[in-house]
Amino acid sequence: MAFGLVLIFLTGILWCANGIVLSYITRKSMDFISYISVQAALNMVGAWLFIGDIRLVMCGNIDRLAQLNILMLGSGFTGIIGTIFMQKAMRTGHHGIIYTIAQSAMIIPFITGVVLFSERFQLLNMIGMVLVVVSIMAFGMERTNSKQQSHGMTSNAWFYLALLSLLAIGLTQTLTTVPSYWINWSDEANLRVPLLMTGSALVLFIIAIIQKTQFTKKSILIGTSSSFFVLPSTFIFFKAMDVLAQHNKVALAYPLAVGINILSFAIYSMFMIKEKTTLMHILGIVTGFTGLMLISIY
Repeated sequence: MAFGLVLIFLTGILWCANGIVLSYITRKSMDFISYISVQAALNMVGAWLFIGDIRLVMCGNIDRLAQLNILMLGSGFTGIIGTIFMQKAMRTGHHGIIYTIAQSAMIIPFITGVVLFSERFQLLNMIGMVLVVVSIMAFGMERTNSKQQSHGMTSNAWFYLALLSLLAIGLTQTLTTVPSYWINWSDEANLRVPLLMTGSALVLFIIAIIQKTQFTKKSILIGTSSSFFVLPSTFIFFKAMDVLAQHNKVALAYPLAVGINILSFAIYSMFMIKEKTTLMHILGIVTGFTGLMLISIY
């Protein structure tokens, strides 16, 4: 159990590091698709080379392989869509707030675990979910009424894009947790990460072709560097879920990892890039973080 929690902590820190890169790309007005396409391509190649066991796949003896393909490829697709929504929101909105809203998506897989897989649900967990919703409402109340436009969007558009990101990322997280609930199933060939990365890369490959994306040296460099955050964090997180599943605690995974992720990014937002932070912003972040921690209590 303790080992699983250590892995969750590392996951949250690595997720935050990738979020910081996303924030940097947006603040510097760099082309997002070129950067993330490089990242996704390297993640896919690295996952198949160093994580997936091709020999077991070739033997054709992988349990629930078709279902696993659907879930993981699908999660790769929805994950990229959610990230695109989040990046678009960051063009006009407060990065710390948007990141908190999008990452609060973990309430969706938590509810799925309780409703569909009979994980325990206590009063404190319910209070936690309410606090997460209150957090999002607090951020919504802080939307600017300005009618100025940036990148073709009104100032208020960031909030709705952040909500769309929440929904897409929540679906992604739900899809990735399902295999951990399968009885007497284990990912012997370590296919979850390679399949997820393949789904992400395929979506971005199509988008890059349609948009005729231009790749610069800087986008290639940043995309390559950030892949060292994404691939390890995904592998570590799946291992953490498997460890927690042995103790019937899979639903702890996302709340704890995301809570660490959000708190770390909030520190970056306030002290590193010094975003203007009001009392309502702080209230929303603290309320959301507290809600995530309550959801994780068993």
